[in-house]
Amino acid sequence: MRNKAIPLFYLEHWLVKGSTKKIRREQGHVVIVQIGTQQIGFVVDSLIGQEEVVIKPLDALLQGTPGMAGATITSDGGIALILDVPNLLKHYAKRSKIKFDRFDKFSA
Repeated sequence: MRNKAIPLFYLEHWLVKGSTKKIRREQGHVVIVQIGTQQIGFVVDSLIGQEEVVIKPLDALLQGTPGMAGATITSDGGIALILDVPNLLKHYAKRSKIKFDRFDKFSA
């Protein structure tokens, strides 16, 4: 953001098991998320767009997956997982011993 440093996280490192390789990209997309007054950036593979969706609960196989709030069917018939950002940050903090205390009060 303008003259302000924010932490960047690669979603691939969180969501793909065993993905610890360093990724160096010349170009990419960053989604800025604000939780309370804290901003963080997620580096993503691509931006598809924005649409209103109905979030459906995950089935038994995926239920309890850290950082996942549910799933939806997109307007083109695809399936998209919906992230639970505060939960994802808590799970990442446990794995990497990073403190995200200020996110605790915003989780559901």
